Amino acid sequence: MAADRSEDFKRHFCGTHFFNPPRYLRLLEIIPTPETDPAVTDFLLTFGEDYLGKKTVLAKDTPAFIANRIGVYAMARIYQLTAELDLPIDVVDKLTGPALGRPKTGTFRLGDLVGHDTAAHVIQGIRVHCPDDEQANTFEIPGYLQFLLDNKFLGNKTGQGFYKKLPEKDAQGRTVYHTLNLKTHTYQLPDKVNLPSLEEGKQIDDLAKRLNMYFDKDDAGAVLIQKSLLGLFAYASNRIPEIAELPYQIDDALKAGLPGKQDPLNYGT
Repeated sequence: MAADRSEDFKRHFCGTHFFNPPRYLRLLEIIPTPETDPAVTDFLLTFGEDYLGKKTVLAKDTPAFIANRIGVYAMARIYQLTAELDLPIDVVDKLTGPALGRPKTGTFRLGDLVGHDTAAHVIQGIRVHCPDDEQANTFEIPGYLQFLLDNKFLGNKTGQGFYKKLPEKDAQGRTVYHTLNLKTHTYQLPDKVNLPSLEEGKQIDDLAKRLNMYFDKDDAGAVLIQKSLLGLFAYASNRIPEIAELPYQIDDALKAGLPGKQDPLNYGT
């Protein structure tokens, strides 16, 4: 964006990336270029914190910056593991949401919230523009996601995606959702799946103890958590110093850029 501008312009140019919707999500990534005056960077970091109430994080000028780069890997890996382990999407949302101390949006509901056209664009952008990323070639658009894209079932903004909201209510007056069957590409009421690790996890309030339990189990739900978390930790570690100089900057970006338990974005069935 600043490539053909004057030297003075380049010294005063710095990227900013607010997370959407900014009224709920606190992350503000500050992205200087090599030519940016450090005083400009310092001003934006302070202004974002003190006047906008944001968590400002210094990011490097790389595709998807920090939180989206890590988040896209995490989402793509869960998409792979869900099909590999033959798990329903609503169960995976429980495993990658409340079971890990995260919002009920989990993975597939978060995809509906983000918009599948947006997610696919970011995935493809990383594949093309990050040749040194050891995982970039695994960022594929699975067949079931391509089905949603082809039919413009893009998530919340089109009324259906991985989840489809029905007009009727159940006996308790709650909204009814159908979920996408990843094999048949049809919508259906969620199947009842018994995962011992998921049921046991509900009885463990302490998150650290719950995570340890998942690493001691071998059912499909526990395996998904094990493989996704270990891959995530390795991927984030390998992004230093590509996307950030220090590990805490990645931690800060993910904590501030993703919905928290009490955020309005944290919705469930």
